Amino acid sequence: MLSAKVIPMKRTVDEKFKYNDKRGGNFGNGYCTGVILYRKYIKSSESSRQKTKEIISNCIEMAKAGDQWSKGVIAGYRDVANERKAKKNSSV
Repeated sequence: MLSAKVIPMKRTVDEKFKYNDKRGGNFGNGYCTGVILYRKYIKSSESSRQKTKEIISNCIEMAKAGDQWSKGVIAGYRDVANERKAKKNSSV
């Protein structure tokens, strides 16, 4: 008997962003905020980068305590970073 291997469908960050933007709620709004923070971080000044690092640090602590908005921020930030790394590694 042949067994079919199920390959999970990968969604892009843009698709996840649109989904969470429509979805709303604490996690969805946090996810969108995390994506925006990461994308602006790259082009921001050093003082803005420092503020972003502080925000992410605070969100990590709050996420550990169970805050859904902070969990969304961390998830969005992580997804954009991972997508960027994957694109960078595939072009090398």
